[in-house]
Amino acid sequence: MTIHVSDGTRIPAVARDRRFLIVIAVNIVLIIVGYTLFTNILPPFVKAHTRVGPGAIGILFLFNTSFIVIAQLPATRVVKRMRRAQAFAAASALWAIALLGVLSATLIHSELGATALLAGVATVFAIGECSTPSSSAHSPTSLPRISSAATSRCTA
Repeated sequence: MTIHVSDGTRIPAVARDRRFLIVIAVNIVLIIVGYTLFTNILPPFVKAHTRVGPGAIGILFLFNTSFIVIAQLPATRVVKRMRRAQAFAAASALWAIALLGVLSATLIHSELGATALLAGVATVFAIGECSTPSSSAHSPTSLPRISSAATSRCTA
């Protein structure tokens, strides 16, 4: 069975579009590596290897989410001027810097100091979230970027 879009384009044509599939693959890798490390692995690591308690870990997510809410629109304007590859590279670099910053928190013996450093890490990670075209929930630029990767015969 072939599904036809209103203009006659078939869905298999979309599946053969190499650039579009590369954008989707890079998005999946960014989501799995970036978000998973931050949301699922960071809290138990911080709890086990630093003096930061559960309340402070909640504060990290508060900083992250607050920064996304505040910076999303200005970041969208900046990312709109970038090429797709630059946006992916910027997001990846920011996430790598943030996640490496977590390791330095293990060297701080004060709960307040480690929490402050990790709040900075959460903010840097949030900047990366604002610049990634990986998910429409976090980046209003994602759908236009993904759509622009498709060839004209694959878009309806």
